[in-house]
Amino acid sequence: MNSLTRGIVVLAIALGAIAAHAKDSDREKLEDAKKKPGATAKLRRLVPLLDSKDEAVKKEAAEAILAIPGKDRVEPLTDMLRNRPYTERQNAAQYLEGIKDEQVIKALVRVALKDNIDTVRAAALATLQKSVEQPTLVQAFWTGLGLKDMAARVRAAEAIGVIGGGYAGAVEILIQELFITWGSSQRVNIFFATQTAYVRDFDIEIAQAAVIADP
Repeated sequence: MNSLTRGIVVLAIALGAIAAHAKDSDREKLEDAKKKPGATAKLRRLVPLLDSKDEAVKKEAAEAILAIPGKDRVEPLTDMLRNRPYTERQNAAQYLEGIKDEQVIKALVRVALKDNIDTVRAAALATLQKSVEQPTLVQAFWTGLGLKDMAARVRAAEAIGVIGGGYAGAVEILIQELFITWGSSQRVNIFFATQTAYVRDFDIEIAQAAVIADP
């Protein structure tokens, strides 16, 4: 065995040992999390374990999170949407699914509009779609169309397009709310898109009532 081969073998053994240690460490963290008395302490330790390399730990962490009543998950997980690494923000958004609470809806809408990571925004929107009725959700994003932040306004329009796949009210909201005022009197309806279908399966009468430009 030459020196190069020996070096590769040693490196492989070292990497294996590191991986094994990481799994042991995650198992210890999981057991520690389960012993914590409050929901906040538990969740702050369990959510990072959703990205564990140990599939068994990941599964048990998910089960432990879901075992915590929804009302007890609200405060810790909505707080994590602001103050944690992006993978934890994404996981926190996913585990707010099904909790029909005003605080949760507001927090997830904010994330869907303003988070700087697209996968986190997508997770927030997906959770909202599974948890909130269509008309209510469209209304929630309606306010985003009036924000000063151009990127947030575009995301609000995109969200309404995604949500409104079968909801004609989404088109009406876009027409009424997406505008730019030029000068003192003129009002122009304006719509930004990158080949995103904001009008999907609506009746032909609705399509005839709008001026649609294919970008």
